[in-house]
Amino acid sequence: ASISLLGHYPLDDGTAVAASGNSALAGALSGATATTGHDGRSSGGLDLDGTATVSFPAALTADILGSSARSVCLWARIDAFDWGGLFTLGTYATAQDFSLRTTTDSAGFRVQFYGDDYDEDVTISGSDDGGWHHYCLTYDGSVAALYYDGGQKMSKSVSLNTGTANVLSLGYWKEFKLDGAVDDLRVYDGTLATEEIAALYESTPAPTPRPTPLPTP
Repeated sequence: ASISLLGHYPLDDGTAVAASGNSALAGALSGATATTGHDGRSSGGLDLDGTATVSFPAALTADILGSSARSVCLWARIDAFDWGGLFTLGTYATAQDFSLRTTTDSAGFRVQFYGDDYDEDVTISGSDDGGWHHYCLTYDGSVAALYYDGGQKMSKSVSLNTGTANVLSLGYWKEFKLDGAVDDLRVYDGTLATEEIAALYESTPAPTPRPTPLPTP
């Protein structure tokens, strides 16, 4: 089955508009401000200072709830490991959550599906270096996987029933806000293959040089 890109959000210039131009899928910023992005471009990402969030319309994820296959990928810079969420989606009930957040361990993450039998803690060496890294959480209907900078860091057989209580949002999980920054969110209605995720990570363009205006004669 072909996989569709449901939404691509460059998160440029202090906005969360969809790259497609579909205004109905635009995200809403709460306190998030422009910052240098993962590709070094000025105002190419969104700074989340531990209070800010970005939320997206329910329509974006309507087809990837329940046990549906999906992939959520983004770049993030993590300034503090303090339970803050990179993203949250679903309901805070057993097997109904689909979230990724930090723990209080340096370089520690929790893939949060809700419930001791469902959650998975992962330590990712290098993620605490204050730099930008690429994260992708996938689910194919029976197996969830977490990728970091193009490589798989976790795989878990799990039966999910992702709920509707919380729309896809960046920067929090419950009351735990992310101290860091986010960039280039992509949401798919299927499970990206490892090589596709690696390509997303490796395809980061160099910052676009700004042409120098010619002097007026």
